[in-house]
Amino acid sequence: MRLASLAAALLFAAPVWAQTTIYQQSFEDGDPSFTSSITCNDGDDDFFTRTDGSDIAASYEVTGVDGAFFFAAQDMDAAECAGTGNLPQRISFDDIDISGFENLSFAGLFAEDDDGTSNDWDDADFVHIKYRIDSDDDADLQNLLWFENDGSQFNSVPLEDTDFDGTGDGTEVTSAFAEFTKSIAGTGSTLDIVILISLDSGDEDIAIDNIRISGDEAAMPMPEIDVTPTSLAFGTVEVGTSSTLDVTINNTGDAALSISNVEVSGAGFSLASLVPTTVAAGGSETVTVRFEPASAGAASGTLTISSDAADEPSVQVSLSGTGEDPVTPEPEIDVDPLAVEFGTVQTGMSEQMMVTISNTGDADLNLTYGITGDGFSIVGGPATV
Repeated sequence: MRLASLAAALLFAAPVWAQTTIYQQSFEDGDPSFTSSITCNDGDDDFFTRTDGSDIAASYEVTGVDGAFFFAAQDMDAAECAGTGNLPQRISFDDIDISGFENLSFAGLFAEDDDGTSNDWDDADFVHIKYRIDSDDDADLQNLLWFENDGSQFNSVPLEDTDFDGTGDGTEVTSAFAEFTKSIAGTGSTLDIVILISLDSGDEDIAIDNIRISGDEAAMPMPEIDVTPTSLAFGTVEVGTSSTLDVTINNTGDAALSISNVEVSGAGFSLASLVPTTVAAGGSETVTVRFEPASAGAASGTLTISSDAADEPSVQVSLSGTGEDPVTPEPEIDVDPLAVEFGTVQTGMSEQMMVTISNTGDADLNLTYGITGDGFSIVGGPATV
């Protein structure tokens, strides 16, 4: 039974595809740069700084730090920090390169020293994480993740504010670092993450660690070639004459298709048009092929189109035709009627009858005349029809 259960588990286990980490800030030495609107630390209970815990209050305690360092803020309106009336302060992670990525997501570790059973966030306290894409204007900042107290005037736990209405109603922030994740709408070239922090009294604090931006690599625009038809049959063509047929090069992809070469092989076959060098995404171009046989008989060839389409860099179109010797023009006579009956004609008198000579051929009909029989003669007729 254990083997059967294991097999079933393996059978139904689905792979989990991880996103690519685009940016990571764990506040360790060598991590990417970030900026903070102020940096302060009185060595005790007032600070807004990157720390490993050794240079702030010995009583400050959070667990689950990623590495050695994290960012912490507490009692920011103290004289040693921003001072009264200068909140919120901010941490910024600017110009994160997100080009080529989609389905962006934010993740970060958050904690606060809750003094065991004492919780100190007041209604005015908050931590707001916002973002903007391809902009330096604060007016373009979008809400991403908020932390507020539960709406009590004084001394409550910090909670996630899931609907951004200023009252915490979600997961509690505790003294153990926990990860919060959010999806980032949109994509572009650069991303800014801004954390606004307003904590104005003793023991009101936040600790932040391991900020990450992840995403899926966006599919690159690619050309896609489709050639129609895939064969050209010219049929029978008289030697000394020619016939033309068209081939259409369609680009069904979402990037321009570059045509590097178009060539024709086979006796009697040649290009009869200019060769396009580019086919726009969703567009089409035409190539004309000529068949001009030099001799009678079956002929075959190939039209080869080379491009930067990844799946079909070379496309071939088969060519076929038959040369036929030219037919010599010849006349064709038709005489109507083939018998003429004059009836009774009085001696010394004459009677004339008409015979129509038609040429149904494709060359001039040259005529000479002869007649036999007593009394019969030719009055006149054309030399050529």
